[in-house]
Amino acid sequence: MPWWAWLVAGGALMAIELIGVDALFYLVFLGFTALVIGAAQWAGADLPIAGQWALYAVLSVASMVLFRKKLYERLRTAEGFEGNPINESVEVADALEP
Repeated sequence: MPWWAWLVAGGALMAIELIGVDALFYLVFLGFTALVIGAAQWAGADLPIAGQWALYAVLSVASMVLFRKKLYERLRTAEGFEGNPINESVEVADALEP
């Protein structure tokens, strides 16, 4: 695949995840890996098509296994709350201006 096709595919996968579909960050890592492969091809790493896809598969699985859970938990958890505040009462200590 040409380098620009990897970049387009990577950008599209990341955009789909961030704009419309909540795929639990799987598409972000697939897209980022495609961007890495595209950048490597653009920089001069002349891999055959089978090598590109093999490297894409290895890097995608490795990045998801090593980083996805940590990143997802960091970005999706509400900080400052003990438990789940939904349907709970909250007391505000200070007066709030309209």
